[in-house]
Amino acid sequence: MTHAIRFAVALCTLAIAPTAFADDKCKDIHADMTEIRVTTGCDAGEPSCFLGEVDGNHGFRGTTHFRANSGGTPASGSPEWSPYAGTFRYELRDGTLNMIEAGLTGKGQVLAHHEVVSGTGRYAGATGNLFVFGTTGAVVTTEITGTICTQ
Repeated sequence: MTHAIRFAVALCTLAIAPTAFADDKCKDIHADMTEIRVTTGCDAGEPSCFLGEVDGNHGFRGTTHFRANSGGTPASGSPEWSPYAGTFRYELRDGTLNMIEAGLTGKGQVLAHHEVVSGTGRYAGATGNLFVFGTTGAVVTTEITGTICTQ
């Protein structure tokens, strides 16, 4: 191996080392969640919300709270799907994750994106994104997949 190739390999190794160490604190999350729309038990001032339970890997187990704060107009080409956004909270054994949720609902289905905005306990300073998809009805039943990175 020439000196230039050895140098390039060493440089690449040093360049990716911080990423490799940072990834040790990132966890791939896979979970199941159920939610119901309620008018009691919501946060102060909320006339209604969705409360639920999440059960996943890496200690991602606990209760959930969602409150939509905006909804949009369905696209003319897909009038049965409505966009929405709001705040979502995971209350887990080791801390709380506060998220912004943006999603679409229609035809008895829901798909959404959760982005971490803040956290407490183990999740203080956390970053990450989760993707939620499933069915709606009297009970909203969804699967969650994504990555959460802690400090």
